[in-house]
Amino acid sequence: MNILIVEDDENKSKTITEFISSIYPNIKLSVAHSYQSGVQMAIDYKYDLLLLDMSIPNFDITEFPFWSINTQPV
Repeated sequence: MNILIVEDDENKSKTITEFISSIYPNIKLSVAHSYQSGVQMAIDYKYDLLLLDMSIPNFDITEFPFWSINTQPV
């Protein structure tokens, strides 16, 4: 499984990645520290799960390009 975490607070993203890694050591985690880098990574790579900080500066769910991401229903 490949997970993208979009979180601008480095302490929070570190806590999240450490928690997930401690339970699921074989999961691949990627972290984006800004809305724009998260969007670009979501477009460029295939992720099974996106964890989005909805209070990140400049975040607007209506602008997130879900249509350009290769996804399948869960």
